Parts: sequence; C-alpha cells; structure tokens
Amino acid sequence: MKDSHRKSKKKCLRKAPGVRRVSKNTLGLNPTLFWDAREVDTSTHAAYIISRVLDFGNERDVKRLRRLYSDRLIIDVIMKRRGLMPMTGNYWAIYFNIPFKKVPCLRRF
Repeated sequence: MKDSHRKSKKKCLRKAPGVRRVSKNTLGLNPTLFWDAREVDTSTHAAYIISRVLDFGNERDVKRLRRLYSDRLIIDVIMKRRGLMPMTGNYWAIYFNIPFKKVPCLRRF
C-alpha cells in the first residue's frame, strides 16, 4: 500500500506538459541575477526576469533581455512593477519616454 502511494506521488511531482522551464544558465543572462530560483520559465516568469535584469543586470544582460522580450513587454513591466528600484524606473522611463506618473516605483504613496 505504501509503495503505490509513493508511485502516485512521484507522478504528481513531474512537470506539466507544455511548460518550458529553462535553466538559469541557458538564458544567456548572468545566473547570479536569479540566485533565489533554480529554474525560470521565460513566458510565465517574464516580469520577474525583466525586473531583475533592469535592476541588477549589466549592459550585456540588457541586450540579451531585449532580444528575448519585446520593448512593449518591457515597458509594461516598468509601468506595473512597484518593486523596481526608483533609479531603475527613472532611467527606463526617460529611455522609453514613459511619463513619470505612469511608473509605480516613482510614486511616493
């Protein structure tokens, strides 16, 4: 009885079909940006990846990020993520010509 329970539990722990999980080393980005994650899904975790790279990435990481994701998606993340550093939000708001009022990390309250 216990063995059958273990087998069924192992089946539940498998990845769901169609979910594309990528090792953080194969993204082409600095793996230290994602120190708290073992694997990242480039479609599900897009906002997480974009915000980490914009906050802590270097020029090479940003270039790779802009090849992975469209500018529209990057702008959407800038306009929705309150967790971005204000310095990051300010820079990218100027770069993409986004009004400061639309960048949540630049709002006081």
